Amino acid sequence: MTNHPYGTKEYYAEHFSDILSDVGCHDTPDANRPNVVAIIRGFQLAIESWLAYHESAVTSYKELRDGIISEDLALKAFEEEQALPKIPDFPSVLK
Repeated sequence: MTNHPYGTKEYYAEHFSDILSDVGCHDTPDANRPNVVAIIRGFQLAIESWLAYHESAVTSYKELRDGIISEDLALKAFEEEQALPKIPDFPSVLK
């Protein structure tokens, strides 16, 4: 196997060739048909798997973003409160 640079058409051609080599490994089209179906179904499963992965990642990124925004708002409110002038003690006759 030649090591073509990642992402080049030659790189992908090599990987596709490996899969395609399984299409016709039997003597007749009928005997090869289960391999054809398995390759198609495998590709569909891979797509679904990557979609689930990315959907989960997007949800996680949104939770992180929302948590940061929420935390940032709480920090800003605290900073504003700390920046207010101190209220003097109220005189009391009980002291």
